[in-house]
Amino acid sequence: MNMKRTFIISLALCTSLYAKAQYVAVDTTKLAQAYAAWQQESSPANQRVFFDAFPKNWMEFIATYQYGAPFYDRADKHVHALGEMAKAIPTDEYCERLVNLCIGGELDADAPNYLRELVGEALSADSESRKGIFTCLSRLRIGHRFQFWFFYWSNIVRSRTLEAEFADLYAYAKEAYPAEAVIMADAYKYAYNGVNFMTEGYRK
Repeated sequence: MNMKRTFIISLALCTSLYAKAQYVAVDTTKLAQAYAAWQQESSPANQRVFFDAFPKNWMEFIATYQYGAPFYDRADKHVHALGEMAKAIPTDEYCERLVNLCIGGELDADAPNYLRELVGEALSADSESRKGIFTCLSRLRIGHRFQFWFFYWSNIVRSRTLEAEFADLYAYAKEAYPAEAVIMADAYKYAYNGVNFMTEGYRK
């Protein structure tokens, strides 16, 4: 069992590193127009257009919002706007987007941190999205589920807030999604207080 877990962890991390060479930003003109239209009028139609224009996975997200990328200085506002879409987009679809954005993600300041905070809001106990995210994860292959949680629990130092959040989510998952509780705990073991910002290298 331990060898199997080690293999899954190694495969998930290697897949994440390999994917770096394939990062492509989204259509930033379309994204900017969609955001401007949503700001002017928060109609269901404009919310849908922005949601569809927003990056659909980690590769698109980081290529669009990382330091030096086209929309680095708009990351905070755009991620906040994505959070507002939870009120207009079907829960399953919204949660699937959040999960896809996190798979393969790496900890860093700014855009990655904004994304992780948004997912944290979705996973909060009083959020309808919590069940949606766990349900979405249950449909994925185990390595990708580990990737999601590895990104989410990644932290460069110890944090009482994250420790309390893990305890809460683990208790929830153990009852409702026991298989996910095991994967989440494995990711937490290696990612929490176990990684650096991706821009600072990987040495201790």
